[in-house]
Amino acid sequence: MRVIHVNKSIKQNWSGGTTTELFRVPSDHDNLKFDIRISMAEINDSPSNFTPLEGIQRTLVLLEGELELTHKGKTESLRHLDHSKFSGDWTTQSIGRARVLNIMTPASLQYIHQLKTISLTNRETSVHKSKNILDALYIVNGSLSINSEIFYKDTLIVLEQGEALQLKACSNLTILGISIL
Repeated sequence: MRVIHVNKSIKQNWSGGTTTELFRVPSDHDNLKFDIRISMAEINDSPSNFTPLEGIQRTLVLLEGELELTHKGKTESLRHLDHSKFSGDWTTQSIGRARVLNIMTPASLQYIHQLKTISLTNRETSVHKSKNILDALYIVNGSLSINSEIFYKDTLIVLEQGEALQLKACSNLTILGISIL
């Protein structure tokens, strides 16, 4: 299990706000070469043009705020925990201020991005086992305990392949489950 805290990760500026890289494979930090990248972005400028990422398949999840995305002549409105899948080749513009989670993989690898919202009430438990290329849990709100260690909002937990975790909600909890197949 690998734990990444958003507030302990490095923020960088981009044309419309800031981005915080949370996870990357391989981890050599060459900005254009990765197999899997998960990042958090704050969109502060409205409208904002997204950075073109040729050959990259993107899934964007709205965590906070309101956002309209326009690409290929179509506009979609996103609400809390809605997501949009699109090519990094497309010219993409957003309207609104928001905080989003980005999941990115090279289109050439033909990975599938799957998302699942998991809600647990206080003291409820759930077991998660990694069966895919990547399985991760992002704490949207609330807190949870894994082996007596407590994790809070804005924490990404990446499971090793085959690893199983028993989660216990310490409060009402919303988790975004991320799977790369």
